Amino acid sequence: MAGVDFDQSQAGPSPAQDVAVQPKGVSASALHQHRQDFHVARPLISVIVPVYNAAKILERCVNSILSQTYPNLEIILIDDGSTDMSGKFCDIFAKKDSHIKVIHQKNQGQSAARNAGLDFAHGEYITFVDCDDEIEPTLITELYHLIVEHNVKLAIGSFLEVLPSGERKPFATGLAQNAQTPLNSELPKATQKSPSTTLLSTEECLIDMLLEQNFAMAVWGKLYARELFNHVSFPAGEIYEDVATTYRLILQCSNIALTTSTKYLYYHNKNSTTRQSFHRQKLSLIRFTDQMCDEIWQQLGQNQAASSIQSANDPDSNSALQFSLRDVLNKRRMQARFGVLRQMVMLKTSTISPETTGMTKREFRRARRTIVKYLRRHKNYILKNSCSTRRDLLAMRALLVGLPAFKIAWQVYQKRNQ
Repeated sequence: MAGVDFDQSQAGPSPAQDVAVQPKGVSASALHQHRQDFHVARPLISVIVPVYNAAKILERCVNSILSQTYPNLEIILIDDGSTDMSGKFCDIFAKKDSHIKVIHQKNQGQSAARNAGLDFAHGEYITFVDCDDEIEPTLITELYHLIVEHNVKLAIGSFLEVLPSGERKPFATGLAQNAQTPLNSELPKATQKSPSTTLLSTEECLIDMLLEQNFAMAVWGKLYARELFNHVSFPAGEIYEDVATTYRLILQCSNIALTTSTKYLYYHNKNSTTRQSFHRQKLSLIRFTDQMCDEIWQQLGQNQAASSIQSANDPDSNSALQFSLRDVLNKRRMQARFGVLRQMVMLKTSTISPETTGMTKREFRRARRTIVKYLRRHKNYILKNSCSTRRDLLAMRALLVGLPAFKIAWQVYQKRNQ
């Protein structure tokens, strides 16, 4: 599939056609081999892209999808009530390439946009791409091969973080920040190995996700069998929707294929909802995290006291890391609260109002007090937890000194890791 050029006059090929255009970065021989691989069976894969006010960067995202070596794609752009030119650009893309379908709706948020895409999708498999990100040409092909090779319903890839400077960095896995690692150290060399593939059990995959080993909780960068969404949807009107959704998809799979290949490019966007300053909506992170941990424990924890997993940072190692599922879940509950508290302590009291934060100063103080009380009461969820990172331990110890110390510790950490 060729990328869209606003100067082109002809429409792209239909999903059933082979494509003559060679994607950027893919050799002619490699492209020919991909065509041979998919000559017999090429199930339709739906790529769902929520779009909101992304006119300046949308073309980069769309062209990266059109450049995929997997030929049978349905690309669904959901214009979520954009107030810039994004909606019109979506329509232009659709006129240029018949793989692209466009849905226009009133602004309802990313969850509703993804749900609209799922309702429309005709694909046997589903993947998601955020409109400010891009994907390498072979991403979907690689994930589909994993599904076929291992006979699974879910394949997961790792990703690269693209900083505002343009620098690309490997995803900073949770275990890379172990208790002995300096705050400003580089990632271990293990994260820079050649890509490897691992077949994970349900519990192993959930533990990897909760500890952020090689992949994140986000729904993008993964390929799903359509049936996994038969009884799962994104919580409309909420943020942190991935926290409420991804684990439910994993729980339906007996095995999951994971590759450390980094073909998804995640761009840091300072304007994203989750990166903006504190608002009442941010409290949903705590609610969704508790819901996730409760459901995982209910389904898996009652029958298994501990899990033996192999570090995704060193899959060839003979020694397995031992983590209690309960410890991992408790750590995640604490991290959610620390994440919200960090944003709360950085706010100036004068800026707290129903208009700016969605709550009064009194409501704000009550919510903050509840979070601090929980963290202090459950301090051993961090201090006596085998999977706590250096960052976790520093945050907990600083909070036990007091909120001013916690704020200073966070400011120092941010400065060292800019």
